[in-house]
Amino acid sequence: NGDVINKAGTALVAWAARGHRVPMFVLCETLKMSPRTWSGDLKQLEEKEAEEVMAQPIEGVTTRNFYFDRTVSRLIAGIITEQGLMGRKEIKQIVSSH
Repeated sequence: NGDVINKAGTALVAWAARGHRVPMFVLCETLKMSPRTWSGDLKQLEEKEAEEVMAQPIEGVTTRNFYFDRTVSRLIAGIITEQGLMGRKEIKQIVSSH
């Protein structure tokens, strides 16, 4: 679907870029393009111990420490690979060949 899974904070940067009308490009090797889809289930994203980001628990607050997030495709202006700037058509061809 063109969404990108990357380090936590990437989606936030993409939303900020959109808010300032700055195009957001993704740099990615084609070998990282996968036909496997992400279901939207946060349980699939790598998560570490909450203590890494919150030393002292706060009553009534649940802390989650995700290492990755999902950037939706509508926030991405293009994907730049070792083959150059790629559009959806080229990306679909690569993904379908895996």
